[in-house]
Amino acid sequence: MARGWAHAVALVAVAVMLAGCNVASVETCSNDGACGLRERCHPEGHFCELDTRPVVIGVSLPLTGDLSSLGQDLRTGVALAQQVLTEAGGVLGRPVEIELLDDESDVGLARDNVEQLVREGVAAVIGPVTSSQALESQSVTYAAQVLQISPTAGTPLLGTAQPENDRYFFRTVSTMRS
Repeated sequence: MARGWAHAVALVAVAVMLAGCNVASVETCSNDGACGLRERCHPEGHFCELDTRPVVIGVSLPLTGDLSSLGQDLRTGVALAQQVLTEAGGVLGRPVEIELLDDESDVGLARDNVEQLVREGVAAVIGPVTSSQALESQSVTYAAQVLQISPTAGTPLLGTAQPENDRYFFRTVSTMRS
């Protein structure tokens, strides 16, 4: 159980760090991606300004269903990571929020969750946990250019699911196979 917590803490930290990679600041902008790491594009004036909004990390885990015990352990780790980051002042001075959705250990629901999180504009997605769920959802984050990290998906098919030089899906080394 403690290993699940540590795993989730590390995933949240990596997601937050990687999700903050933006282009250097410019005087005019058309979207947030054209601004610096701590900035956003002002929606009315099209200039870069300090961004104080929370960094939102989306999480899709099996809180119910066949893999609920794993999902609950990872949930505890995600909560711990958020607490540690908050106590440390957030990321780049911005608070970190977690948007957690239950995928019920279901492939279709995992994809739906990832689609919802991407629509909501999360900085990154953690999960889902099974290989079949990850294979089904990675195309969503790829199309939106949103970082996705699966804590346990282990199929070798994920190694070639996205182009070699344009990846948004990452996985940890796993002994789980599903």
